Amino acid sequence: MLWWMFGCTELQSMAMSWLPLNYETPTVEAKVTEVASVGLIEVISEMPQITEMVFVPNQPNKAIVLQKEGDVLWVDVVEKTKRLIAHVDVRTASEQGLLGLAFHPDFPTNDLLYLHFSPKDGDARTEVSEFQLTKGQQGFQLKKTRVLFEYPQPYPNHNGGALRIGPDRHLYLGLGDGGWRNDPQANGQNFATPLGGILRLSVDGDSVVPVDNPFVQDPSMEDLLWVTGVRNPWKFSMLPDGGALIADVGQNAWEEISYAKTGDNLGWNLWEGEVCFASDCPTKDQNGEEFTKPVHTYGHDVGQSITGGVVMTGEHLYQGRYLFGDFMTGKVWTLSNWKANPTVDELIQVPYNISTFAQSSNGKVYLVDFGPGTIYQFVLPK
Repeated sequence: MLWWMFGCTELQSMAMSWLPLNYETPTVEAKVTEVASVGLIEVISEMPQITEMVFVPNQPNKAIVLQKEGDVLWVDVVEKTKRLIAHVDVRTASEQGLLGLAFHPDFPTNDLLYLHFSPKDGDARTEVSEFQLTKGQQGFQLKKTRVLFEYPQPYPNHNGGALRIGPDRHLYLGLGDGGWRNDPQANGQNFATPLGGILRLSVDGDSVVPVDNPFVQDPSMEDLLWVTGVRNPWKFSMLPDGGALIADVGQNAWEEISYAKTGDNLGWNLWEGEVCFASDCPTKDQNGEEFTKPVHTYGHDVGQSITGGVVMTGEHLYQGRYLFGDFMTGKVWTLSNWKANPTVDELIQVPYNISTFAQSSNGKVYLVDFGPGTIYQFVLPK
Protein backbone atom coordinates (compact mmCIF):
# COMPACT_ATOMS: atom_id res chain seq x y z
CA MET A 1 0.00 0.00 0.00
CA LEU A 2 1.46 3.38 -1.00
CA TRP A 3 0.57 5.21 2.21
CA TRP A 4 2.44 8.33 1.15
CA MET A 5 -0.14 8.95 -1.59
CA PHE A 6 -2.88 9.64 0.93
CA GLY A 7 -3.61 12.70 3.07
CA CYS A 8 -3.93 12.14 6.80
CA THR A 9 -7.72 12.04 6.75
CA GLU A 10 -7.57 9.26 4.19
CA LEU A 11 -5.19 7.36 6.48
CA GLN A 12 -7.61 7.86 9.36
CA SER A 13 -10.57 6.88 7.18
CA MET A 14 -8.91 3.64 6.15
CA ALA A 15 -7.99 2.84 9.74
CA MET A 16 -11.55 3.56 10.91
CA SER A 17 -13.00 1.43 8.11
CA TRP A 18 -10.58 -1.49 8.08
CA LEU A 19 -9.67 -2.14 11.72
CA PRO A 20 -11.31 -5.50 12.54
CA LEU A 21 -13.26 -5.98 15.73
CA ASN A 22 -10.41 -8.16 17.07
CA TYR A 23 -7.86 -5.45 16.28
CA GLU A 24 -4.64 -5.57 18.30
CA THR A 25 -2.86 -2.32 19.12
CA PRO A 26 0.50 -1.70 17.40
CA THR A 27 3.68 -2.64 19.24
CA VAL A 28 4.87 0.87 20.04
CA GLU A 29 6.59 1.31 23.39
CA ALA A 30 4.69 3.79 25.57
CA LYS A 31 6.86 6.66 26.75
CA VAL A 32 6.47 9.76 28.86
CA THR A 33 8.39 12.75 27.61
CA GLU A 34 7.64 15.45 30.18
CA VAL A 35 6.76 14.15 33.64
CA ALA A 36 7.71 10.65 34.68
CA SER A 37 4.68 10.15 36.92
CA VAL A 38 2.11 10.57 34.12
CA GLY A 39 0.40 7.27 33.42
CA LEU A 40 -2.72 5.48 32.18
CA ILE A 41 -4.91 2.93 33.94
CA GLU A 42 -7.15 0.66 31.88
CA VAL A 43 -10.78 1.10 32.92
CA ILE A 44 -12.88 -1.03 30.59
CA SER A 45 -12.55 -2.57 27.13
CA GLU A 46 -14.29 -4.60 24.41
CA MET A 47 -16.39 -1.78 22.94
CA PRO A 48 -14.93 -1.77 19.42
CA GLN A 49 -14.59 1.45 17.42
CA ILE A 50 -15.54 4.07 20.00
CA THR A 51 -16.13 7.47 18.43
CA GLU A 52 -17.29 9.44 21.48
CA MET A 53 -17.45 9.33 25.27
CA VAL A 54 -19.37 11.96 27.26
CA PHE A 55 -19.98 11.93 30.99
CA VAL A 56 -23.54 12.28 32.23
CA PRO A 57 -24.07 15.69 33.88
CA ASN A 58 -23.57 15.58 37.65
CA GLN A 59 -22.65 11.88 37.55
CA PRO A 60 -18.83 11.67 37.54
CA ASN A 61 -18.77 7.86 37.32
CA LYS A 62 -21.32 7.45 34.52
CA ALA A 63 -20.76 8.11 30.81
CA ILE A 64 -22.44 7.40 27.50
CA VAL A 65 -20.18 5.84 24.90
CA LEU A 66 -20.87 5.73 21.15
CA GLN A 67 -19.62 3.05 18.79
CA LYS A 68 -19.11 3.80 15.11
CA GLU A 69 -21.47 1.01 14.01
CA GLY A 70 -24.39 2.44 15.99
CA ASP A 71 -24.43 1.15 19.56
CA VAL A 72 -25.13 3.59 22.41
CA LEU A 73 -23.71 2.30 25.72
CA TRP A 74 -24.09 3.29 29.38
CA VAL A 75 -20.69 2.90 31.09
CA ASP A 76 -19.80 3.03 34.79
CA VAL A 77 -16.06 3.76 35.10
CA VAL A 78 -15.94 2.79 38.80
CA GLU A 79 -17.89 -0.45 38.60
CA LYS A 80 -16.32 -1.09 35.17
CA THR A 81 -19.61 -2.13 33.64
CA LYS A 82 -21.32 -1.41 30.34
CA ARG A 83 -24.92 -1.70 29.27
CA LEU A 84 -26.52 -1.28 25.84
CA ILE A 85 -28.97 1.62 25.74
CA ALA A 86 -29.96 1.55 22.07
CA HIS A 87 -28.77 0.89 18.55
CA VAL A 88 -28.95 3.52 15.79
CA ASP A 89 -28.98 2.23 12.20
CA VAL A 90 -26.12 4.02 10.46
CA ARG A 91 -23.93 3.90 7.38
CA THR A 92 -20.39 2.92 8.33
CA ALA A 93 -18.23 3.46 5.24
CA SER A 94 -15.10 5.54 5.77
CA GLU A 95 -15.88 8.18 8.45
CA GLN A 96 -19.64 7.66 8.52
CA GLY A 97 -21.34 6.22 11.57
CA LEU A 98 -22.56 7.26 15.01
CA LEU A 99 -20.29 10.22 15.67
CA GLY A 100 -21.33 12.73 18.31
CA LEU A 101 -23.27 13.25 21.53
CA ALA A 102 -24.24 16.20 23.73
CA PHE A 103 -26.61 16.51 26.67
CA HIS A 104 -29.24 19.24 26.85
CA PRO A 105 -28.26 21.92 29.41
CA ASP A 106 -31.28 20.82 31.48
CA PHE A 107 -30.68 17.08 31.04
CA PRO A 108 -31.02 16.27 34.76
CA THR A 109 -34.66 17.43 34.58
CA ASN A 110 -35.75 16.82 30.97
CA ASP A 111 -33.63 13.73 30.01
CA LEU A 112 -32.88 15.16 26.54
CA LEU A 113 -29.72 14.52 24.56
CA TYR A 114 -28.51 14.96 20.97
CA LEU A 115 -26.86 12.53 18.56
CA HIS A 116 -24.96 13.19 15.33
CA PHE A 117 -24.99 10.26 12.90
CA SER A 118 -25.10 9.06 9.29
CA PRO A 119 -28.56 7.48 8.83
CA LYS A 120 -28.65 4.16 7.01
CA ASP A 121 -31.95 4.85 5.25
CA GLY A 122 -32.41 7.22 2.33
CA ASP A 123 -29.66 9.30 0.75
CA ALA A 124 -26.27 9.76 2.42
CA ARG A 125 -26.60 12.63 4.86
CA THR A 126 -25.70 14.07 8.24
CA GLU A 127 -28.46 14.07 10.84
CA VAL A 128 -28.56 15.68 14.28
CA SER A 129 -31.60 14.66 16.31
CA GLU A 130 -32.96 15.10 19.79
CA PHE A 131 -33.68 12.03 21.91
CA GLN A 132 -35.21 11.46 25.32
CA LEU A 133 -33.43 8.96 27.56
CA THR A 134 -35.53 7.24 30.20
CA LYS A 135 -34.93 4.31 32.50
CA GLY A 136 -37.72 1.97 33.54
CA GLN A 137 -38.25 -1.60 34.64
CA GLN A 138 -37.27 -2.81 31.18
CA GLY A 139 -34.02 -0.83 31.22
CA PHE A 140 -33.04 2.21 29.20
CA GLN A 141 -35.17 3.59 26.41
CA LEU A 142 -33.99 6.15 23.83
CA LYS A 143 -36.80 7.83 21.91
CA LYS A 144 -36.29 10.31 19.07
CA THR A 145 -38.33 13.46 19.67
CA ARG A 146 -37.31 15.64 16.71
CA VAL A 147 -34.75 16.18 13.94
CA LEU A 148 -32.80 19.40 14.41
CA PHE A 149 -30.60 19.30 11.32
CA GLU A 150 -30.14 17.26 8.13
CA TYR A 151 -27.84 17.86 5.17
CA PRO A 152 -26.69 15.73 2.20
CA GLN A 153 -23.13 14.36 2.31
CA PRO A 154 -21.42 14.13 -1.11
CA TYR A 155 -18.68 11.75 0.13
CA PRO A 156 -18.35 9.31 3.04
CA ASN A 157 -15.44 11.13 4.69
CA HIS A 158 -14.92 14.53 6.34
CA ASN A 159 -18.08 14.26 8.42
CA GLY A 160 -16.55 15.96 11.45
CA GLY A 161 -18.48 14.57 14.34
CA ALA A 162 -18.45 16.38 17.65
CA LEU A 163 -21.47 17.96 19.33
CA ARG A 164 -20.90 20.41 22.19
CA ILE A 165 -23.07 22.64 24.36
CA GLY A 166 -21.63 26.13 24.76
CA PRO A 167 -21.88 28.46 27.76
CA ASP A 168 -24.76 30.17 25.90
CA ARG A 169 -26.81 26.92 26.06
CA HIS A 170 -26.62 26.51 22.27
CA LEU A 171 -25.61 23.30 20.50
CA TYR A 172 -22.44 23.39 18.37
CA LEU A 173 -21.79 20.90 15.57
CA GLY A 174 -18.45 20.30 13.88
CA LEU A 175 -19.10 19.56 10.21
CA GLY A 176 -16.35 18.81 7.70
CA ASP A 177 -16.13 20.06 4.12
CA GLY A 178 -17.96 16.97 2.78
CA GLY A 179 -14.78 15.37 1.33
CA TRP A 180 -12.95 14.07 -0.67
CA ARG A 181 -9.30 15.12 -1.08
CA ASN A 182 -8.60 18.78 -1.86
CA ASP A 183 -12.22 19.84 -1.14
CA PRO A 184 -13.39 19.13 -4.74
CA GLN A 185 -16.71 20.94 -4.19
CA ALA A 186 -14.94 23.99 -2.72
CA ASN A 187 -17.18 23.94 0.35
CA GLY A 188 -14.54 25.35 2.68
CA GLN A 189 -15.07 28.91 1.46
CA ASN A 190 -18.67 28.55 0.32
CA PHE A 191 -20.77 30.32 2.94
CA ALA A 192 -24.01 29.17 1.31
CA THR A 193 -23.46 25.63 2.60
CA PRO A 194 -23.10 24.37 6.17
CA LEU A 195 -20.32 22.03 5.04
CA GLY A 196 -16.89 23.17 6.12
CA GLY A 197 -18.13 24.93 9.24
CA ILE A 198 -18.88 24.80 12.92
CA LEU A 199 -22.65 25.23 13.23
CA ARG A 200 -24.60 26.83 16.10
CA LEU A 201 -28.13 25.60 16.81
CA SER A 202 -30.74 26.51 19.39
CA VAL A 203 -32.11 23.63 21.45
CA ASP A 204 -34.80 25.75 23.13
CA GLY A 205 -37.88 27.05 21.33
CA ASP A 206 -39.39 26.21 17.97
CA SER A 207 -36.60 27.51 15.72
CA VAL A 208 -33.15 25.92 15.68
CA VAL A 209 -31.58 29.09 14.23
CA PRO A 210 -30.25 31.50 16.89
CA VAL A 211 -31.16 35.07 15.95
CA ASP A 212 -27.61 36.26 16.73
CA ASN A 213 -25.73 33.82 14.48
CA PRO A 214 -23.12 35.78 12.51
CA PHE A 215 -24.62 35.36 9.02
CA VAL A 216 -28.30 35.05 9.84
CA GLN A 217 -29.20 38.42 8.30
CA ASP A 218 -27.60 37.63 4.91
CA PRO A 219 -29.92 35.53 2.68
CA SER A 220 -26.97 34.37 0.57
CA MET A 221 -25.29 32.67 3.54
CA GLU A 222 -26.12 29.63 5.66
CA ASP A 223 -28.00 30.72 8.80
CA LEU A 224 -26.43 28.11 11.07
CA LEU A 225 -22.77 28.90 10.33
CA TRP A 226 -20.80 30.02 13.37
CA VAL A 227 -17.22 29.45 12.16
CA THR A 228 -16.21 28.79 8.54
CA GLY A 229 -13.20 27.43 6.66
CA VAL A 230 -12.69 24.10 8.43
CA ARG A 231 -11.70 20.86 6.73
CA ASN A 232 -12.54 18.01 9.08
CA PRO A 233 -12.84 19.07 12.73
CA TRP A 234 -12.29 15.89 14.72
CA LYS A 235 -13.34 17.19 18.15
CA PHE A 236 -13.45 20.69 19.56
CA SER A 237 -13.99 22.25 22.99
CA MET A 238 -16.26 25.16 23.88
CA LEU A 239 -14.72 27.63 26.32
CA PRO A 240 -16.26 29.77 29.08
CA ASP A 241 -15.47 32.94 27.10
CA GLY A 242 -17.68 31.76 24.21
CA GLY A 243 -14.79 30.77 21.96
CA ALA A 244 -13.70 27.30 20.92
CA LEU A 245 -10.51 25.29 20.50
CA ILE A 246 -10.92 23.40 17.22
CA ALA A 247 -8.73 20.48 16.16
CA ASP A 248 -8.86 20.32 12.36
CA VAL A 249 -7.45 17.30 10.51
CA GLY A 250 -5.14 18.40 7.69
CA GLN A 251 -4.63 17.36 4.08
CA ASN A 252 -1.05 16.73 2.99
CA ALA A 253 1.23 18.26 5.54
CA TRP A 254 -0.22 20.08 8.56
CA GLU A 255 -2.47 19.35 11.53
CA GLU A 256 -3.84 22.38 13.35
CA ILE A 257 -5.57 23.77 16.42
CA SER A 258 -7.36 27.10 16.22
CA TYR A 259 -8.85 29.35 18.85
CA ALA A 260 -12.00 30.65 17.14
CA LYS A 261 -14.88 32.97 17.94
CA THR A 262 -18.18 33.78 16.25
CA GLY A 263 -17.78 34.60 12.55
CA ASP A 264 -14.14 33.52 12.27
CA ASN A 265 -12.85 31.94 9.05
CA LEU A 266 -10.07 29.37 9.54
CA GLY A 267 -8.97 29.48 5.91
CA TRP A 268 -9.53 26.03 4.41
CA ASN A 269 -9.42 25.35 1.37
CA LEU A 270 -7.05 28.23 0.71
CA TRP A 271 -4.80 27.62 3.69
CA GLU A 272 -3.63 24.41 5.36
CA GLY A 273 -2.40 25.48 8.75
CA GLU A 274 -0.30 28.57 8.10
CA VAL A 275 0.81 27.40 4.65
CA CYS A 276 -0.80 28.36 1.34
CA PHE A 277 -2.71 25.35 -0.01
CA ALA A 278 -4.31 26.92 -3.09
CA SER A 279 -2.58 28.53 -6.06
CA ASP A 280 -3.39 31.95 -4.61
CA CYS A 281 -3.85 32.62 -0.90
CA PRO A 282 -5.36 35.99 0.00
CA THR A 283 -5.12 37.26 3.56
CA LYS A 284 -8.84 38.11 3.69
CA ASP A 285 -11.97 36.15 2.86
CA GLN A 286 -14.86 37.04 0.54
CA ASN A 287 -16.38 39.23 3.27
CA GLY A 288 -13.18 41.21 3.65
CA GLU A 289 -12.35 39.60 7.01
CA GLU A 290 -8.84 38.40 7.80
CA PHE A 291 -8.43 34.66 8.16
CA THR A 292 -7.95 33.32 11.66
CA LYS A 293 -4.59 31.58 11.81
CA PRO A 294 -4.09 28.50 13.99
CA VAL A 295 -2.51 28.78 17.43
CA HIS A 296 -0.57 25.55 16.87
CA THR A 297 0.35 23.32 13.94
CA TYR A 298 2.46 20.21 13.58
CA GLY A 299 3.76 18.48 10.49
CA HIS A 300 3.43 14.89 9.36
CA ASP A 301 6.91 14.13 10.61
CA VAL A 302 5.36 14.50 14.09
CA GLY A 303 1.82 13.12 13.67
CA GLN A 304 -0.71 12.48 10.94
CA SER A 305 -4.28 12.96 12.19
CA ILE A 306 -5.16 15.24 15.09
CA THR A 307 -7.72 14.32 17.77
CA GLY A 308 -9.07 17.20 19.82
CA GLY A 309 -9.52 16.87 23.55
CA VAL A 310 -10.52 18.78 26.66
CA VAL A 311 -9.43 21.73 28.79
CA MET A 312 -8.47 19.96 32.00
CA THR A 313 -10.15 21.10 35.21
CA GLY A 314 -8.87 18.63 37.80
CA GLU A 315 -6.53 19.44 40.67
CA HIS A 316 -3.21 18.45 39.10
CA LEU A 317 -0.16 19.96 37.45
CA TYR A 318 -1.94 20.38 34.10
CA GLN A 319 -5.05 22.18 35.33
CA GLY A 320 -6.24 24.68 32.71
CA ARG A 321 -4.29 23.15 29.83
CA TYR A 322 -5.88 21.82 26.66
CA LEU A 323 -5.22 18.12 26.13
CA PHE A 324 -5.07 16.74 22.57
CA GLY A 325 -3.48 13.87 20.67
CA ASP A 326 -2.79 12.21 17.34
CA PHE A 327 -4.86 9.28 16.06
CA MET A 328 -2.09 7.65 14.04
CA THR A 329 0.97 8.03 16.30
CA GLY A 330 -0.54 7.94 19.80
CA LYS A 331 1.22 11.13 20.85
CA VAL A 332 -0.48 13.31 23.46
CA TRP A 333 0.27 16.97 24.14
CA THR A 334 -0.93 19.86 26.29
CA LEU A 335 -1.53 23.40 25.04
CA SER A 336 -1.52 26.46 27.29
CA ASN A 337 -1.79 30.24 26.79
CA TRP A 338 -3.65 29.82 23.48
CA LYS A 339 -4.82 33.45 23.40
CA ALA A 340 -1.47 35.18 23.78
CA ASN A 341 1.62 32.95 23.80
CA PRO A 342 0.68 29.36 22.85
CA THR A 343 2.90 26.74 24.46
CA VAL A 344 2.78 23.04 23.60
CA ASP A 345 4.41 20.24 25.61
CA GLU A 346 4.47 16.58 24.68
CA LEU A 347 2.98 14.61 27.57
CA ILE A 348 3.06 10.95 26.62
CA GLN A 349 3.11 8.58 23.63
CA VAL A 350 0.99 5.42 23.70
CA PRO A 351 0.53 2.49 21.30
CA TYR A 352 -3.11 3.35 20.61
CA ASN A 353 -5.26 4.98 17.93
CA ILE A 354 -6.67 7.85 20.01
CA SER A 355 -10.21 8.56 18.85
CA THR A 356 -11.42 10.78 21.67
CA PHE A 357 -10.82 12.16 25.16
CA ALA A 358 -13.34 12.64 27.96
CA GLN A 359 -13.49 14.45 31.29
CA SER A 360 -15.81 13.81 34.23
CA SER A 361 -17.42 16.48 36.38
CA ASN A 362 -14.84 15.79 39.12
CA GLY A 363 -11.96 16.47 36.73
CA LYS A 364 -10.78 12.95 35.92
CA VAL A 365 -9.50 12.66 32.36
CA TYR A 366 -9.84 9.69 30.01
CA LEU A 367 -8.38 8.53 26.67
CA VAL A 368 -10.00 6.07 24.25
CA ASP A 369 -8.27 3.56 21.97
CA PHE A 370 -10.48 3.29 18.89
CA GLY A 371 -9.96 -0.26 17.60
CA PRO A 372 -10.55 -2.47 20.66
CA GLY A 373 -12.70 0.18 22.32
CA THR A 374 -10.60 0.47 25.46
CA ILE A 375 -10.99 3.37 27.90
CA TYR A 376 -8.00 4.52 29.96
CA GLN A 377 -7.87 6.97 32.85
CA PHE A 378 -4.97 9.39 33.12
CA VAL A 379 -2.85 9.46 36.27
CA LEU A 380 -1.58 13.04 36.52
CA PRO A 381 0.88 14.50 39.03
CA LYS A 382 -0.35 16.99 41.61
